[in-house]
Amino acid sequence: MKTDVTIILCTHKYVKYAKQQIISIKNQINVNINLVVSIDSNDISIIKKWTDLVGTYFSKDNYIILKGPQKGFSSNFINAIIKSNSSSEYMAFSDHDDIWDNNKLYEAIKCIEKINKRNTPILYGSRTRYIDENDKFLTLSNTMKKSLGFKNSLVQCFAGGNTMVFNRNLFLLIKKIGFVDVSSHDWWLYIIASAVDGKIIYDKNSYVSYRQHQNNIIGGNKGALQSAIRIKRVMLGEYKAWNKNNIYYLIKNKEMISPASIKILSDFIKIQNGNFFERFFYFFRSGIYRQTFFGNVAIFIFTLFKKI
Repeated sequence: MKTDVTIILCTHKYVKYAKQQIISIKNQINVNINLVVSIDSNDISIIKKWTDLVGTYFSKDNYIILKGPQKGFSSNFINAIIKSNSSSEYMAFSDHDDIWDNNKLYEAIKCIEKINKRNTPILYGSRTRYIDENDKFLTLSNTMKKSLGFKNSLVQCFAGGNTMVFNRNLFLLIKKIGFVDVSSHDWWLYIIASAVDGKIIYDKNSYVSYRQHQNNIIGGNKGALQSAIRIKRVMLGEYKAWNKNNIYYLIKNKEMISPASIKILSDFIKIQNGNFFERFFYFFRSGIYRQTFFGNVAIFIFTLFKKI
């Protein structure tokens, strides 16, 4: 029996690669697809192009077109979750110009169903395969080697949103929390899933080809240039502002968070607001960490300079 999956595809424009993405979604094996397309634009021509494209490959009973809030890509995804009335057992995110292997959803669901905990929020993510504008392979995303949990999620995401699949428990939890003005929807899901002691699954295999081109809103995270961009954002205070927003919404929903996560969050707040010696002390007491040695060195230095 095929499993029902709702895919949330968010976009702000029509792109020439859209047809490839829709076809790769349509070709998913062993699943029944319900597609939610949230368009962050008032442009009638963009809305019509997407409606015509989706209508070519999906019946009217299997897709809906939503109007996005026009507050950025993250808000578009969060808003689409809230507006979705899906009854599917699983949910997935999609960008507008990737290519999915036909077993992407099937492999994710197999991993999730190995965890026999129906009442537990579960979030799956995997590696990403980067391709260029001509579909030529470039490289793979970095592998997550350390354990995944709240101490890690406070300072980084573990996978791209276009690889993520999550169960109904996490879907309903995100809907209950409601709209949040956070920097990244995928990072927010990781934070919440880990804060409530849900299960996080990382698959070292890749089933998504993520196209790199000049018009990407969020490109890949590999390479010296991307590292330099991230450091610049940290020094300009963007990273700290993102963390403050995450903290605000975590505190607002603290009744959902586990006691252990509350304690870690309390230490993390003191890292942000404390004096030099407090930041030093609570950095180590909190146990926060990134996935690489140099990443951990960086957040320690940024902690001392009050940049996280």
